[in-house]
Amino acid sequence: MSEFTLYAAILLVVLILALALFIYKIRANKIIQTFLNSHDNILILSDRHKINMINDAGLKVFGYESLKSFLLSNVDISNSFINNEIDNDAIDDNKKASIPYIDRYSYGKNWIDTIARSPTKQVKVKIFSKEDLLDQNYQITVSKLKFSNQYSLSFTNISQLEAKRLSIKKQAEYDPLTNIYNRVKLDRLLRDISFDVKKFNQEATLILFDIDHFKSVNDDYGHNVGDSVLIELSGLVRISLRPEDIFARWGGEEFVILLKNTSLKETTALASRLRQEIEKFHFSTVKDVTCSFGVTEFRAGDTERLLFKRVDEALYEAKENGRNQVVTK
Repeated sequence: MSEFTLYAAILLVVLILALALFIYKIRANKIIQTFLNSHDNILILSDRHKINMINDAGLKVFGYESLKSFLLSNVDISNSFINNEIDNDAIDDNKKASIPYIDRYSYGKNWIDTIARSPTKQVKVKIFSKEDLLDQNYQITVSKLKFSNQYSLSFTNISQLEAKRLSIKKQAEYDPLTNIYNRVKLDRLLRDISFDVKKFNQEATLILFDIDHFKSVNDDYGHNVGDSVLIELSGLVRISLRPEDIFARWGGEEFVILLKNTSLKETTALASRLRQEIEKFHFSTVKDVTCSFGVTEFRAGDTERLLFKRVDEALYEAKENGRNQVVTK
């Protein structure tokens, strides 16, 4: 056999092997794609930076007609992750055991690898589904495939579970009548702010106020009208506060406003404005309602109990001095 014939034979074998490998990869990809499409969850195969395969369920949610159009778009699906800080509030008390929500900015371009290296290998995301035009909640589980640089991503729809969780959370933390924070939630937030004040030397202040002669409202008009006054009052106050201000029903006709990074002078001015707004507001049935205010600030050595004792004394003084006024201590 000549040297040329030998080279030709080797080349032919190489070509046959390459063709066989090519056919094998095509068939293997078809088998993998069929497997992915058999699942209702969104399933994705990806390396660190690029999506390589996605099933039909994922194409529908992200708004693509085919795998080809999806791959040609070269899209990073993390761009679809919506900010969900409100839901993240629910995990603040148990961060180690909880699965956080992330958005498009949380982990940057290496978000897949970051999740894969995390203890739980899971995150939650909120995505606007282009299939049903609704925000949907998903829990993503990322697994590194053995003997490969690829990852498998499984998106489980947890929207119903999250809706139930948020409903339970709301019942536990919100006053059902006024739809503002309740005392349980306020106590938790107060502990956190007290810690920040002491550790970072931040300013924080407290307003305690209640409705003057509220018992007479209930006695003269009935408890339904009294409830209406509480609802109207809480709505009036809420629109006068900043988004970061904490507003809670302390109990009965008493309310608390907790303000971070706010001076005592600024807080006293706010209490005065609120007093005036309430005084000139015409309530549905009762028409005229006034409130008395106590104001104080966090001081060195304060505990939550000392803080509330001082603001309660300020409120008591406002009541004793004739009501419908602000006293600062």
